[in-house]
Amino acid sequence: MKLNKILIGAFFAFALSSIFTSCVDDWKFGDSFLEKAPGGDVTKDTIFNNAEYTREFLWRTYAYMYYGIPYYWDGGVAVKMNTGVFETLSDCWHSHNSWDDVNRLYYPAAYVPGDRGKFGYTNERVWEGVRSAYIFLENVDKTPDMEESEKNRLKAEAKCIIASRYFDMFRHYGGLPIVKNSYSGTDATYEEPRGTVEETVDFMVGLLDEAAPNLPWTVEEAWDGRFTKAAAEALKCK
Repeated sequence: MKLNKILIGAFFAFALSSIFTSCVDDWKFGDSFLEKAPGGDVTKDTIFNNAEYTREFLWRTYAYMYYGIPYYWDGGVAVKMNTGVFETLSDCWHSHNSWDDVNRLYYPAAYVPGDRGKFGYTNERVWEGVRSAYIFLENVDKTPDMEESEKNRLKAEAKCIIASRYFDMFRHYGGLPIVKNSYSGTDATYEEPRGTVEETVDFMVGLLDEAAPNLPWTVEEAWDGRFTKAAAEALKCK
């Protein structure tokens, strides 16, 4: 299986229509977030021409980050190792679920390549998150009603999201294709060779080093969950 070929499919799976498709409704924000505005076209131009929409785009990108607790049984991103969690392979947690693949395959050393339960290359929303973060990085400077300092901070958060998603997959696959931009349906080629372990580590560390100077060490309670300088440095340590 060629990782670069699978990567192509993953990027297409997260189609532009999920965010920018024409003939969809505009979304309200703030107190009216749960209400839809009258129908209209939503494009990159409409999103990144408004500071609130731009911020909301990044907040939605956070939703692609790793969530370690399984929450349904039917395959894909949530089932993990038959409702086991990867942390139970470490010294931090121990699984007591007799039915999960941690107990049935990993603990008794019965796992073999090809068994179910491994971190999926295309079904853990890694590449969707990476692409969404790059779309943000490529367009946030167009936002007219946002201070440059905020743009720099939000760019730093997007870089941390990319590094975080790369690290999640790096733990399971080692070297990965080094993606440095979003893809569209009109690109001439989508071939990205698999990077070495060293190249992949350097890529992640480079993103975190670029991000850290533009992030606060901590954030106020209302913004819990956003990347900070402390979080970027901690991920770099990992």
